[in-house]
Amino acid sequence: MATVSITEQINAPIEKVWALVADFGGTDQWIPGVESLSVAGQGVGAIRTATLASDSGSISGEIQERLETYDADARTYSYAIIGESPLPVTDYLASMTVTEDTAGSCSVTWVSMWEPVAVPEQQIREMLEGLYRASLANVQRMLSK
Repeated sequence: MATVSITEQINAPIEKVWALVADFGGTDQWIPGVESLSVAGQGVGAIRTATLASDSGSISGEIQERLETYDADARTYSYAIIGESPLPVTDYLASMTVTEDTAGSCSVTWVSMWEPVAVPEQQIREMLEGLYRASLANVQRMLSK
């Protein structure tokens, strides 16, 4: 199984960062390329359906993800891609964890495991790392306002 793991420091209080990144139905606010988003259900087992922008020059289509775990006290959750996906991967499982660094900053760790399909593993790894870093840079920008 291939893995991607990044950690980015966010200069904002942990409560604000967690509130933003843990909103399973709000990732369209900070993940680039998400055109629309809907969520069916609540809590663990909820299904998020995202339409990826077709004009972004990257992957387009619809992707469904299921919330697998959620622990507000530990500030961590995980999700899995279910069904058909426009991403060239299978068995995708990701987690996000927010930890406090100082009173005004925290770190977000985003980890995913997956199997590549018809595309070199390194190419997928670079794509996901770029997406994760751009997404967390958006979180920083949003919370710096």
